[in-house]
Amino acid sequence: MTPYPRDELLRMLKIELREDHPNLYNFLEGGKPSFTDEQLNYALDKSVMTYNEWMPFTNYRVDTFPYPLHLVQGAVLAALELLGLYELKNQMPFNDSGLSVDIFNKAPAFAQWIMRLEQKWYQKTRELKGCIIPMSDGAGFVTVSGDNNVIW
Repeated sequence: MTPYPRDELLRMLKIELREDHPNLYNFLEGGKPSFTDEQLNYALDKSVMTYNEWMPFTNYRVDTFPYPLHLVQGAVLAALELLGLYELKNQMPFNDSGLSVDIFNKAPAFAQWIMRLEQKWYQKTRELKGCIIPMSDGAGFVTVSGDNNVIW
């Protein structure tokens, strides 16, 4: 597959996170997006770094990553982790004489989504990494594509 430029990956990530429609922004946040471009770029970088750390080790960058959809899906996971931490920080539990109110508690929903997406992403990472075979001379990797062609 051909790598995508960072700005195209950022656009795809915003679509996945529904950050591309101002009318869907949280009205409590004053109609602002949930993520800054800096946070979304961090999510893209984290997705690639996490992929690179799995065996066999690779050295991709955002602009050289060969699986753009997988990169964006990993970035969605990283972005939801960021948002989940923000939500945890802003919880407002209240208990008075047995009356309990938990305002804005979205942590369980985020945890459930994160676990679901994480399982799918790591499974796909294992599948993609399974196609990478270390070269016998230790000089790099041979990648076997889906049609059993060897790419040097």
